[in-house]
Amino acid sequence: MTAKTSSERSAHPRIALVHGVQAAMRPAQEAVRSELDCTIWNLLDDRLIDDALAGDGVTTALQERMQHLIDSAVDRADAVLITCSLYSFMAGLQPSDGVPVFGSDDAAFDEAVGAGRGITLVSSMPAALRDSEERLLGHAESRGATLDVASTLVAEVMPAVLAADYRRVAEVIAGTVPRQSVIVLAQYSLAPAAPLLAEITDSHVISPAAAAARTLRRLIEA
Repeated sequence: MTAKTSSERSAHPRIALVHGVQAAMRPAQEAVRSELDCTIWNLLDDRLIDDALAGDGVTTALQERMQHLIDSAVDRADAVLITCSLYSFMAGLQPSDGVPVFGSDDAAFDEAVGAGRGITLVSSMPAALRDSEERLLGHAESRGATLDVASTLVAEVMPAVLAADYRRVAEVIAGTVPRQSVIVLAQYSLAPAAPLLAEITDSHVISPAAAAARTLRRLIEA
C-alpha cells in the first residue's frame, strides 16, 4: 500500500501498534494518546517474545509471524509502530514508499545520539539488551556519531512491571544506574517509570514509547 499524503489522512488517523508481548500495550497506547487524537489499533501475538527467548532467537518462522501482523496493519492504518524491540529491525525491511512503519526504538535512538556520548541502556531481558545495544551503536554509526554505551540488566524489575508498580520499577533501575546520566529504556514495558526515574536520578531519561509517539505526531501533522 502506498503511503497517504497529509491531505489524504483523516482528521482522526488510525495508528496500528504491533505487539509481541501484552505488557507493551498500555505504555504504547498511553504514549500515543498523549500526543495524538487518533484511533489506536492493537495487533498482538503474545508468544513472539517468549518463543524467541525459548528457542534460537528471532527465526525466519517468527519473522513471518511478525510480518503477518505488519501486513494486516498497513492495509488499514495511517502509520504502524512495532513496540517490541527484538522485532524492531523489521521496520527497516518494509517498502519505503508504503505506509510508514516505525521500529520501537528508532526515535529513542535518534534522541540518544543527540543527547551526548555517554549512554546507559536499560533492559530486563538479556537478549533484548544485547540486541538493543547492537542496534543503538549501529544507529549512531550510521549518523556519524560515536557513543559510549553501558548496558545494564535489571531482570529483577519484572515482578514490579507485571504488577504495574512503576514507582518500584523506577527505584530498582535507579539503584543500578549512575546519577546525572542519559538513560535509555530499551523496553516499552519500562516506559511508564521514565518520569519517576528522571526525578529520582536527576537524569535525562529517554522513553522509547514517548519518543515514538512524538515522531508519529510530527508525521501526522506534516
